[in-house]
Amino acid sequence: MTPGTLAIVTGAASGIGAELARALRARGLDLLISDIAAKPLQALATELSCHSFVCDVSDGSAVNQLADRARGNGKPISAVFANAGVMKTARLEDTSERDWEFMVGVNILGVANMMRAFVPLMKDQSTQSRYIATASVAGLVSAPMSGAYNATKHAVVSMCETLHQELRDRFKHVGVSVICPGAVQTDILNLDKYDTTPGDAKFHASMQKLMAEKGLSAQELVKLSLEQLDDGKFWIFPQKYVFDRFRARSEAIFNHSDPEWLPKS
Repeated sequence: MTPGTLAIVTGAASGIGAELARALRARGLDLLISDIAAKPLQALATELSCHSFVCDVSDGSAVNQLADRARGNGKPISAVFANAGVMKTARLEDTSERDWEFMVGVNILGVANMMRAFVPLMKDQSTQSRYIATASVAGLVSAPMSGAYNATKHAVVSMCETLHQELRDRFKHVGVSVICPGAVQTDILNLDKYDTTPGDAKFHASMQKLMAEKGLSAQELVKLSLEQLDDGKFWIFPQKYVFDRFRARSEAIFNHSDPEWLPKS
């Protein structure tokens, strides 16, 4: 990520996306930030003196317009952060069709739309660039009460693995990474802005409390993630326990053991 080049960040109005934008701007990158929340997005764009574009990543035509804005910037793209994501908790049998559409639309189609719109631009460049998607520990280990979210984040991990393999031989100048955070202090569980309600109010509240009290700050998560991205890593694990839980799951698969979110010590 070279100073003077362009970085695109979705889900930039708050949380991880906002801190990514601040950190990248501090490195001297030009920015095109995007989110569905217009007011906080514009406030951040003013703070960072950068370009912004209100965009629902689940809408392919809107993402194409975002790519057109990036192309019109005239600077080479060095990084695309497909960071927008949403989460709603509930038992699988209580997860409504609307809830599935909500999470699949942003978490899966959003990442796919960003790939389809931006990877061709990156391939056409002669300069180095990297496509980075924000997945989750939920893309590696399946916790109860968040089955739909788990499914979408597993899909994000799979798409990134596939894209890496499709690009690595013929387009070596385009890298791919997937960030797999654990608990982070963000407002991902603030569903009011999406005009939707918690699926399981009690569990939702307990998750909010856990993230606020035990989660890593978004600023620290971005710092750790960028350090690993600077090393060109595909797998980005800002928190060691995420890798440890993935390893425990892998061992359980090899041992034909039953699934466990929290491995028994």
